[in-house]
Amino acid sequence: YASGRVDEAEAAWDRALELAPSWVRPYNDRAIQYRRAGHVEEAGQQLKAALALSPMDPTTHYNHGVWYDVTGEPMLARREYETALELDPNMPAALYNLACSYAREGRIEKAAPFLERAIKLNPEFREEALEDPDFDRVRDKAMFDTVVGGLED
Repeated sequence: YASGRVDEAEAAWDRALELAPSWVRPYNDRAIQYRRAGHVEEAGQQLKAALALSPMDPTTHYNHGVWYDVTGEPMLARREYETALELDPNMPAALYNLACSYAREGRIEKAAPFLERAIKLNPEFREEALEDPDFDRVRDKAMFDTVVGGLED
């Protein structure tokens, strides 16, 4: 899909669902690709289908959170990230996106613990946070510097 071979990707997703109708991965993959291509409504439909099949899948809740962020609903996004973390407490991307959500509001005290945990689980998030525009409102805060600069790999 990402390489422009849309028909082949669609056929592969359809075939995967024929072989394993209850597998949520094809729905999540479709949702990600649709969202990246700007087809937000279609992405949401895929995520609803995935949640109906597997309401306890942390990855689907995480992707639904990203979808809510894209659609401008940060409170719903946070709820989905929190649900993903209830199901998988060590999901670095959900932790990072929660930190981003609070940082966009300038709430470093709420963002910092999530960012710290995300970096401890996946050190690549340190570099990402340094450049991520979501942290622009808090980058000059001492707490941000302590979290991003103070953690050892």
